[in-house]
This record gives sequence, C-alpha cells and structure tokens, in this order.
Amino acid sequence: ERIIPCSEKLKSAKITNSDFYDVITKDKVGKSVLMFIDPPYYKAKQENHYVKAFNQYDHIRLQSLLMKTDHNFFLTYDDVPEIRKMYSWAHIYPLEFFYRIDNSKDNTNKRKIGKELIISNYPIEKKQLEINFNPNKAILKKSKKIIKKQTSIIEKIRSPLRFTGSKFQALKFLAPFWESVPHDEYREPFLGGGSVFFGKPLVKHNWVNDIDEELITTFRSMSNPKSRIQLSKSVEKFIPTKESFNDLRDNF
Repeated sequence: ERIIPCSEKLKSAKITNSDFYDVITKDKVGKSVLMFIDPPYYKAKQENHYVKAFNQYDHIRLQSLLMKTDHNFFLTYDDVPEIRKMYSWAHIYPLEFFYRIDNSKDNTNKRKIGKELIISNYPIEKKQLEINFNPNKAILKKSKKIIKKQTSIIEKIRSPLRFTGSKFQALKFLAPFWESVPHDEYREPFLGGGSVFFGKPLVKHNWVNDIDEELITTFRSMSNPKSRIQLSKSVEKFIPTKESFNDLRDNF
C-alpha cells in the first residue's frame, strides 16, 4: 500500500548513488534550486545507525560546500554546540518534535522529544513559524485561529522504509522552508528513508541521492512498475521492528 504511491512519485525523479559533493555542486538545470540536506548527525553513534558513517572531516566538508553554494538549502542536524558554531553564518532555528513510538518489544510507549536544528541560507518570516517548533506548546494551541494558519501542503505519501533519523514527524515544521523559496529544481543529497521527498510536492526537476548503494537499488526497483510488484511480494509478510532491523543490520 505504500510502495505503489511511492513508486509513482519516484518515476519523475533522477535517482543516483554518489557522494553528496556531486549533488550539491552540480550546476542548476532549472531556474532555481532548493536542497534539503539531512546528513548523519554529529553526536550520533555512527556505527549503530548509518551504513556509511560520517567522520569529522565529512561534517567540515559539507559545511564548506554549503557556505559556498549559490543554491538555496535547508539542513537538519542534532542540536549540539559544535554544529551551532560551525553554521553560525547561517540562519538557525531550534526545533523540538515528538519522535514516533519505538516499534520494539522493550518500548515503554512513551514518545521522546527530539531536539534538533533546522539551518538555512535564507530567512523564514516569524509569522510562518508561529505554529511552532515546541510540541508541548503546539498541543495547547488548538484554537480555530491556529488551525486556519496551518495551510502547508504535505502529500499523504509515506515511505515504506523505516529509517534512522526519519523526518516524517517533523514534516509540518519543515514545510515552511520549502514553501518560502520559489524553485523548479529540488535535490536531496541524503535521501535516507525519503520522508521529506515523499511528503513534499514535486517540482519540474527532482533529484534524490544517497551514498548507500543497497538503499538506492531498493528505490530504483520501487520506481519501476514491473520490479515494484516483485518487491511488494517479497516484503508483504515482513514485520518491521527494532529487533528485525538490528538483525538485518548485523547479519547482512
């Protein structure tokens, strides 16, 4: 049920498996480029969460490219002093949102609050952010006035992949960043599970990329009408849990 709508959306995108450098530095095809950057987080346990880990040099390399780019971008990172210092030249917006409940035998059904940063090289007006970035306050703000302001267009297409650092729960907070900048070309150098790509409306030119070869092979198979049928059959009985994820990660 998730593979088919994702397949339809992927058909119109360029799908590549390369280093983020290639995606960020490529000349524009359209009139204006917008990039969503979601790299491995600075303080994350790289070996536990990512197939291709980021080291200190990679974080510095990414920051250097973004400082020089002429393309508009918005970036998500963990809220740590090192990242705030590294991107002090950009616009920084603290974000708090509820992570999904862990689909695990040992979860306590409590939703954790993630503290992250959205960083951009263009400003966002305060009125666009007033529905806000604090989940506790958002729960209290359910008046008709506030609901009326929530006009962001987020497509109801969910990625079939559960991925570390998924931004599905944060889409309503990220939407003002893609809606504030006119663009006819959209790029994601770190596709991951694709929550933002699948939630954001398509533009004329769309490019998604990830360094993880197996992940990109999966998305390419998903984008093909014939191979997606075989893919659907192969995963229809699989139950995604934290335990099954760890088993696949450790044994394959």
